Formats: sequence, C-alpha cells, structure tokens
Amino acid sequence: MELLKKHFQEFILGLMSLPAKKRMVKIIHKIIQSKRNSGISSSSTVPKDVADVLLNDASELFTDDLIADNIIDFMIPGEDSVPILITLAIKYLSDCPAALHQFDGGKHEAEKAQSSEWGATDLE
Repeated sequence: MELLKKHFQEFILGLMSLPAKKRMVKIIHKIIQSKRNSGISSSSTVPKDVADVLLNDASELFTDDLIADNIIDFMIPGEDSVPILITLAIKYLSDCPAALHQFDGGKHEAEKAQSSEWGATDLE
C-alpha cells in the first residue's frame, strides 16, 4: 500500500501524469489478483474496502481496468484537493491571459457592486 501511495502522490504532483497512473493501475491489478487468489473478496465475506465492493458487484460489469480507474478516482478527493485546485487555477490563469483578464474584470465588478451596496468609496 505504501508503494501505491507513493505513486499516487507522484500522479497528483504530475497532475494526472500518464506514467504514474499506469504504475498505479499495475499495482491495483496486483491487489485485485491477490484478493481473488486468496479469496478475500468472495461474496460471502463482508467487504473491507472499495476493491472488495467492486469485485463483488452482482452485475459483473466491472473489468479490472474499470475497478482500477474507480479506485484512483476515489483516491483523488482525499489528497489535498483544495491546494491542488488552487494550484491548477493559478497555473491556468497564468497560462491564459484572456482568462486572467476576465477573472480580474469580474473581481473589480464585484468590488464595485459591493462598495455601492455598503456605501463605501475607498475599496480600490
């Protein structure tokens, strides 16, 4: 699990780095195979994690790749999502001057509306 965590952190830092995701999928495939071989994820036992739940799905629609993708998707929100979103927003705004201008213009309009609502004149 520590190896999976390491690759996940690399994946997040690379902002969806394809090589890191491929390594994570391989690790999750090994976990799935281990669970199948040991019988840990049989339908007669109580699921202990999301892999068990997906492996025991009655519809049998989940392939190993789909299970791996779902597990990775479940991991993302728990990995400091707010700092990552702020980083992505800053990167996007710095890479796209039109978006920055639109964002900045909207900020000034909001400040003007707020100042007229409060009766303040020195918000600039």
